[in-house]
Amino acid sequence: YYLYTDGDVPTQVEPWDGSLENARRNYSRFIGALPFKLLNRSPGRVMAIGSGGGLDVLLAKAAGAAEVDAVEINPAIPRIVAGKELQSTYARIYREPGVRLLVDEGRSFLQRAGKYDLIYFACAKTATTQT
Repeated sequence: YYLYTDGDVPTQVEPWDGSLENARRNYSRFIGALPFKLLNRSPGRVMAIGSGGGLDVLLAKAAGAAEVDAVEINPAIPRIVAGKELQSTYARIYREPGVRLLVDEGRSFLQRAGKYDLIYFACAKTATTQT
C-alpha cells in the first residue's frame, strides 16, 4: 500500500507476518538498515522521526531496540495505521511492546525527550505544515 497523507506525501506499507526474525532476514540488505548495522549493537532506545507507515520502527525493533519513540507530525497517521485494512502489514509494529507512536514535530520533541542510542530520520518530508 501507499498512503497519501496531505495529498502529497506517500508512505509505503508492505505485508508483514509479525515475525521480527523474518523482518531481520527480509530487510538485512536494505539501505535503511545501515544505521543499525553501523551502531554495531542492539540499540536500547531509538527515536524515529516521520515514522509514517512503520518501516523505520520495524527496522529498529528488528535490530533489537528495546524502546522506540515513533514521532509523526501528521495527526491522521495513528488512526490510519490502526485500521483493520493494515493489520497484516508492518503498520502493526506500532502495537508491539516498547513502541510509542506520538504526534509531534520531531526536532521539537527531541529537545524535550532526552537521549537516544540512535535517531532515525529517513528522508522525512511533510506537507502538513505547508501553507
